Amino acid sequence: FGFHVGGQNAIVGRPLGANVAEDGGNDGFHLMGSGHRLALAEATRNRRDGISLRGAGFEVTASVATANGIDGISGEGGDIGLFSNRADGNARNGLVVSGLRLVDGGGNSGSGNRGEGQQRPAIQCAIDGTPCKP
Repeated sequence: FGFHVGGQNAIVGRPLGANVAEDGGNDGFHLMGSGHRLALAEATRNRRDGISLRGAGFEVTASVATANGIDGISGEGGDIGLFSNRADGNARNGLVVSGLRLVDGGGNSGSGNRGEGQQRPAIQCAIDGTPCKP
């Protein structure tokens, strides 16, 4: 993992200070637990997912996942807010998060994701099965 965050209520990233996970052997950012906030993260060319979310109460803002080996931004859980994120050129899907009480704050997008190894086309950007809001 580039960044592996567990437990509760961590803040990763501040305005004007992006965190970068590049060319890692697993996920770029892997968040587990509850209450974490991830902002201005850049995940590029990681072997697995760019940003992986597993838990509840997360907020992901203005983060970018590009050219990762599986999904750009993926996850499952509850009470997850996604705001102005981008997932482009990943091997499988762009941004795909499922669960309960998810918030699409708008500005999320995905393009050029390839759907490799899947029986269906790539999902470019969907939150709980609904296409992302522009």
